Formats: sequence, C-alpha cells, structure tokens
Amino acid sequence: MPTNRELQQEIAELRTLLEQLTGVPRSTAEPADPKDRPDFIEFGSPQHAVFLGIVPIETVDQAEERTVYTSPRTGALYCLDDEIAAVRFFPGVDPDKAILLVLRQKVNVFEAGPPGVPEHAPPMWEPTPSPLTGI
Repeated sequence: MPTNRELQQEIAELRTLLEQLTGVPRSTAEPADPKDRPDFIEFGSPQHAVFLGIVPIETVDQAEERTVYTSPRTGALYCLDDEIAAVRFFPGVDPDKAILLVLRQKVNVFEAGPPGVPEHAPPMWEPTPSPLTGI
C-alpha cells in the first residue's frame, strides 16, 4: 500500500501532466469576486441564453417552424433550441402547450436578472479556518 508521501507525489505528477496537456495552469487561489471565475455566466447575457437553451430571434421568420414566445416584459421574441427535450418531460400533454410552458419559464428566468437577498436574511456564514485542514 502506497504511503501518503507517495500518493502526494503521484498527485503532483498528474497535476503537472494535466497542465502540460491542457496548457492551463492550475490556480491555487479562488478569486474573491465570483465574476472573475472562468465559469461565471452573467444573467441576461448571450451565454446565459445558450445555457438555458433559448434562442433570441429578431423576426418570426427566423424561428424555422419552431414555437415562438413574445416576452410580455420586453417584447423580445424567443424560441427553444431543442423543442423535443421540452416535450419529453410532459408525456400526455399537448406538445405545443408543453413547449410554450417550458419556453415561458426559461424566458422568465433569462429576463428576471440575478436573485436579490431578502431583507430579513441572516448574514452569510463564513467558516473559521481549521488548523487541521488550513482551509
């Protein structure tokens, strides 16, 4: 059975190999601001629309026979990237109603913006550093 030192050496070698293969250095410190993370997606951005699976369109002709939803909040037009995925989760329901329901929900999430912190919410818990883990 390998010792802890041997396992730590193996992990270090694997990390080095991963950095060489991907070309991305391993960051040891987490950014203080979540917006600085490489996987951060801004609410209402084009990346957010892709993440939700909706496609903003300019005219109904661009929908290519897909169901179109007009946002009552902004008047923007949207359609789903994959309508079949929306229908799968609603067996026995009219497909057009299921598609429109899912599309409306996703557009509401897209246009709502980031959630706010309620006034009566307690302060965020911050763990105390542990002498054992160093975290």
